[in-house]
Amino acid sequence: MSKTLRGLRGATTAPANTGQAILDATAELLRALQETNGFQPEEVESAIFTSSPDLTAKPQRELKHMYLRDAAKLRPDRKK
Repeated sequence: MSKTLRGLRGATTAPANTGQAILDATAELLRALQETNGFQPEEVESAIFTSSPDLTAKPQRELKHMYLRDAAKLRPDRKK
């Protein structure tokens, strides 16, 4: 019988308010969650990331949002 992972939560801290420190801390957390819970990245259907207000730096590899068809109307605050 296969194991079903319904939800997962984790938290970490970044040692500095820099884009690289935030990316490194996030990668460390994701690896620990994966090792502890025994799932593969391709088994993840959705992930939500939040940060505290004191982290204002943006990683150089900023995530790009994609809106297909008329979905852009859902976020008029985001212009292409």
